[in-house]
Amino acid sequence: MTDNLSQLPPIKSAFSSSSNTRQIPLTCSGHTRPVVQLSFSKILTDGSYLLVSSCKGHKGAVWSTRLNDEATRAVTASADFTAKVWDTTNGNVIHTLEHKHIVRSADFVDGKCENVVTGGSERILRLFDLNKPQDPTVIAAHESTIKDVIWIPKVSAVLSASEDGKVNLTDIRSMSQIHSFSVPEPIKRISLSGGGDMITCGAGNKAYIWDSTKFNQIKVFEAPYGVSVVSVHPDHSRFVTGSISETSVRVYDFETDRELELYKGHHGPIHDICHSPDGAIYSSGSEDGTVRLWQTVPGTAYGLWQPRTV
Repeated sequence: MTDNLSQLPPIKSAFSSSSNTRQIPLTCSGHTRPVVQLSFSKILTDGSYLLVSSCKGHKGAVWSTRLNDEATRAVTASADFTAKVWDTTNGNVIHTLEHKHIVRSADFVDGKCENVVTGGSERILRLFDLNKPQDPTVIAAHESTIKDVIWIPKVSAVLSASEDGKVNLTDIRSMSQIHSFSVPEPIKRISLSGGGDMITCGAGNKAYIWDSTKFNQIKVFEAPYGVSVVSVHPDHSRFVTGSISETSVRVYDFETDRELELYKGHHGPIHDICHSPDGAIYSSGSEDGTVRLWQTVPGTAYGLWQPRTV
């Protein structure tokens, strides 16, 4: 399993205001290949949460990893033509879901461990019942490689995004498409952010943001660089972008699009960014093989970030 599962410390304080304190990220090393996808768990019963990361490996990339609601299981999508369900407490494989080509993305349905949806180079969306994992159901198809598959809890449907810029929403009960939209450039990464209220993606030099319930377009932001990923803060006050053409993380005001912060630190293109469930931090994963954790309000006492005493 070429991904890392890290438990972050219990939440002790929330952010409240901006700060001019110099941002010093925490760097999570361990991967030896580019980090291509990140995902936070929900807040767990002890107040902590988990971050899971996926990377390209020696024998094939793990393109995607997502956790169930309790963070007891992880589902991975891999270049070895499989998706796998793992026990996160001991690292054991519970299910191996066979495919005929590269699997680019997978997610749990309803945040539980009963059903998994997958998509990839076969261009089809599959639903696996984990009680009978050898007999999947094809529920939808795309005309090009499916880059991301995401369960959207607010509408109880699956979002699938393909390389040609097409995004479909599929009801798994009726196996029918209930909505679709598209962007004019190939999609690099599509995400559910803004506390689950927004769908975001980077394509070309633009960041796109849609409402995750009504699917109307909320914002199109044009940047002077190639946008690879976009993540909106849970309170909708700001959004963060990563780029395939530079190594910086940039933070913008959501209403005005004004650049608030620019951080350097990575040594390669940024493939994914996501906010923690409480919004106090966000993580970035890069071609340089590292995951970096950034504070939303630099200098705030939070987890391993504690004020220095003289």
